Amino acid sequence: MTHVKSAVDCVIKLETSRRVRYLASADAALHARGGVTMHISFPSCMPEYCARDLVLAFPALVDDRPVQCAITAEALEDHFGARSLREDDLLQAFLAHRSQIEQAARRLLDELGARPVLLHSGFFRFCA
Repeated sequence: MTHVKSAVDCVIKLETSRRVRYLASADAALHARGGVTMHISFPSCMPEYCARDLVLAFPALVDDRPVQCAITAEALEDHFGARSLREDDLLQAFLAHRSQIEQAARRLLDELGARPVLLHSGFFRFCA
């Protein structure tokens, strides 16, 4: 299996208005924002558990505009030691590895622009 060095080469899954679309390449997004450097930060608030989607949602600020980010329960179990799908276990894993998770979200935001980000287990397996 070849290790992918850039998220641009990955298949990135984004959830937008209850539809899921797949981007095979982020080149169009990079071109669309004209290569402009963005200021990306993450407020220190607690992530929100979304039971319906089995994700923890957390905000990012991209050029002072809020952008929703989320990480799947599967990614938290597979890569960050969450013991179960229970909210408490997912929150504990997120908080213990917050900087790594935010770094992954920052990488996608930087490459894709100010669009919602959904971090899946596969991203950490093949792209991180």
